[in-house]
Amino acid sequence: MTPDLARHHLNEWQKSQPSNFFTADLGLQRTLELLWGTADYKQNAARLYRFGGTVATALDAAAAELSLHPPIWQLYDPAGRPINQVHYHPNQRLIGQALAAAGLSGLAGEKGQNLLAAALYYLAAHIGEAGQIGPVAWTAGMIKLLRDAATPSLRDQFLPDLLDPQREPPLTGANFFSEVQSGSDLGRNSSFAYRDEGDNWYINGEKSFCANITADLILVTAQVVGQGDGRDGLGLFLVPRAGQPDRLVIRRPQPLYGSPALAVGELLFQDALAYPIGPVTDGYTLVTTHVWPNAQRHNALACAAAARRAYLIAWQFAEHRQAQDVPLIHYPLVQESLTQMRSDAAALLSGTLRLLHWLDELEIGEHRPDTPALIRLGTLLSQLRAPALAHEVIQQGMELLGGYGMLTDLSILPRLWQDHLVYARWAGTPNVIVQAIQQEMRQNQGHEPFIALIRAMLQPSPFDDLRREALAQLAQLEQVLTDLLLMDEMSASVPLRPLLARLMDLYYTACLAIEGAWEYLRKDDRSKHRLAHYFFNRRVLGREAKDIADYAHQISKLCKDIRPSRIDWQKDEELQQKWREAGLGDEEQ
Repeated sequence: MTPDLARHHLNEWQKSQPSNFFTADLGLQRTLELLWGTADYKQNAARLYRFGGTVATALDAAAAELSLHPPIWQLYDPAGRPINQVHYHPNQRLIGQALAAAGLSGLAGEKGQNLLAAALYYLAAHIGEAGQIGPVAWTAGMIKLLRDAATPSLRDQFLPDLLDPQREPPLTGANFFSEVQSGSDLGRNSSFAYRDEGDNWYINGEKSFCANITADLILVTAQVVGQGDGRDGLGLFLVPRAGQPDRLVIRRPQPLYGSPALAVGELLFQDALAYPIGPVTDGYTLVTTHVWPNAQRHNALACAAAARRAYLIAWQFAEHRQAQDVPLIHYPLVQESLTQMRSDAAALLSGTLRLLHWLDELEIGEHRPDTPALIRLGTLLSQLRAPALAHEVIQQGMELLGGYGMLTDLSILPRLWQDHLVYARWAGTPNVIVQAIQQEMRQNQGHEPFIALIRAMLQPSPFDDLRREALAQLAQLEQVLTDLLLMDEMSASVPLRPLLARLMDLYYTACLAIEGAWEYLRKDDRSKHRLAHYFFNRRVLGREAKDIADYAHQISKLCKDIRPSRIDWQKDEELQQKWREAGLGDEEQ
């Protein structure tokens, strides 16, 4: 093969990338149709279609250019006077404006819109963090917090501008909780808040790892003077940047490995005017019940998007790149890598979207009694498992591309690699999350309804082998967890971590199995059922290729995704009769 022909193949590979991330993702379309129902899905599909095209074209190109131009810090003027400025490339604002106009943060102001916001966020995160994916998540969390926990006067003061999709530039939020001596252990915060005689609150102290350091509105934890020490003494406050240039002082930048467009640094609060969110005694509770869970669910969506994008890039590379005059896609080792990537990405998306669907049901009051417990544990397990699966998928993609996987001007993979490392740490590192899960299990028995739900999801499955084996694994895992929780917390922590990963993988399996059954009956398609079985064999049972019947044929089929060029309603109409004959009418979706 000549160099010119090889370059032609590379060019064809790049041209083969989707021009619309929504149209190209049949798995996303079908998951949403199942969770919403066909009527609501069709109502939202046009919005997702338009946004998916914008993300795959204009925003993807803008993010690639933005990655070459990190923020420029100008903390002092030429005379040495502090000016605390950070200058961003114009594409940062362009992307932020497009995401705001699409409603990614604004939908947080409406109850029951989490699934739609999640689908939009997932599509947006295909371009990497781009200096905006984190701020969008934090802004959405701030909106929800103001909506649910703030006083009416505070809501009226700040929510209208946060919810305005046409505001230029859109307001962004941030969470500044960490300090040099305290990361997730917020009880060690030394920043303090006091109230003056006029009933105004002020904050003093230093915050570290302030991502989106120039945010317009900042959530800050601080010890309330006279309230006590540790977590009990924490209050949660909203600090506006406007009008306080001398009270919010950038101490220094903190160069971050990953998310190069995001400005991160240390910030000094010097009698900064602040507004308490809820009772000042509830600061830690609000962080753990509102702020962190919101960030963790957004992290899981971003990981799912990164995994999907990595798979798309690697799959099309394998279709166009040749070795010994044979396209890579024909080699079994490549087929296996692609199948693993595709099944992991599908599991992440399926499980995370179902979690957001539960949140919609909770907000509109159409939920099971145990839904709050399911959401609590499912969110924590997502923060533990999603970054780990995304890590493997992106790594496999880079390996499949060989040296080309390391070239930052050829694909987004190096940026996805850096970004996902940040996602894994924004809302709790694995050890912190394991501790939080163990406390949820011990104090609230949160694993019991979660396991019961997985069992209920698996029991009606029409796929006998998958149902039987998955239920057996669930029963075994339930017993082991019961025994572990009889041990002291420190001793149980090490053996608990891999069991939590298996528990979440069983949940992912159950989600894929439900969707697989629905797609078989509704769409006459068994591909998601096959993905569910493959994921279960690999992730839960740990089976090797030699132990799986017809393995080579499986991976030769599953390695390739279905890439529709348009949204096809006709096939759906043709299968309506089969759906009704199966006794699963639209009202039972």
